[in-house]
Amino acid sequence: MYASVPKLLDLVVICSARFVYGVALNKYRIWPFEFVRSTWNKVEHQVAMRALESEDQKFGNVVPDKFFDRFIFTSDIFVPFDVLNNFEAEVQHVENFNATKLAYFNYRNNEITAYNQTNVKILGDLVDKDEFVFAEKGSRAGGLKSLFEVNGDYIGFVALLNQQSGCAYAVLLNITRSVEISRFPCVPDAEEIDFNGIGGGYVWDAELARLYLAVGVPTHSSQIIRQLAQDSSVPYGKVVSFEQGQLTRTDGKWDIVTLGHRNPQSMAEIDGDIYQVEHGPRGGDEINRIEQDRNFGWPDVSMGSHYDNAYIAKADSQGTIVTPPIYSFLPSIGISSITKCPQVYAEYYEPYTCALVASMRRGSLFFVLFDRERESVQSIEELHIGPRIRKLVVADEDMLILGTDNEGVMRMRLKPS
Repeated sequence: MYASVPKLLDLVVICSARFVYGVALNKYRIWPFEFVRSTWNKVEHQVAMRALESEDQKFGNVVPDKFFDRFIFTSDIFVPFDVLNNFEAEVQHVENFNATKLAYFNYRNNEITAYNQTNVKILGDLVDKDEFVFAEKGSRAGGLKSLFEVNGDYIGFVALLNQQSGCAYAVLLNITRSVEISRFPCVPDAEEIDFNGIGGGYVWDAELARLYLAVGVPTHSSQIIRQLAQDSSVPYGKVVSFEQGQLTRTDGKWDIVTLGHRNPQSMAEIDGDIYQVEHGPRGGDEINRIEQDRNFGWPDVSMGSHYDNAYIAKADSQGTIVTPPIYSFLPSIGISSITKCPQVYAEYYEPYTCALVASMRRGSLFFVLFDRERESVQSIEELHIGPRIRKLVVADEDMLILGTDNEGVMRMRLKPS
């Protein structure tokens, strides 16, 4: 009996050595090996961040600007963060960057440029400052909901409230040319308005010379406002489009592309198709593929329920009128942004189409693979970040730029493991 003890100890030593070796090389991908490897990476991350603080090293410098918040990266030091199935993530986290609710977020030549929704300065005299303040303060959450560039012009999507008339509305502006492109009609039942739901996702199609803008129905509780999503006379609850020429003059016209949207946060062109993400109510955050004349069902159809737990139908009565989402998150993740995957990740999973989705409530990135027909999801891989992620940019073939709510910005690099 005792003669077998040395053999047992040898076996334990060998197994332990193989375990450590496998974890070190990231060869084991099932619990507890993956858990240990992920935990070890988080420990490395915290140690490295403390070392940077103690040595007073910085990732870069703030760049002064009249309107925007800017930060330029000057360091090549990346800190280990976490692991995916076939990739390792490492980051540079600039925690003191002025990011609250971002309307604009861009990255060029190692430089982040950002602008917050509550900042009226860039709008100049294009809007009434009182209407901006009345809309932005309190639970109405208006302001500059989205800011983006089209052919060198800054375009702004703004939610405003005229306190005297009670008119709550949205307006599309060409800020560079000081032009009001289109003023949308007043939203009824203004006492129940919540501009957190006004949307603001966009895609510029250079080939068609057309801007696609996703507009929500801004309320948590008003059925009157919700029903605007099925009313073809107003832009609320729709993806609408504008021709290039309309963006440089006061026109007021818009064309409906799709309807039945609740709170469409972001859109992206990926492999020739337009994808959109939107907040569901209580559950039911969606990924949708946008095609002309599709109806996505809100407020009559949703995989979620109302905030008071009231039931919402899961399909239309005929089963043919409403287009279901490609994917619906239950429970909600606080979906916020969609873009193409970094090239290094997308190429690994070819021939599947890859989209990268960010979340606020869950504080995670989701690498989403669509099937070859792009009508359903093949797989989803989650990378938990922590902070609420509002904006997301793919910079280089292996680089991601994340804009958070109140916890700065991150530059993340993916490396094959």
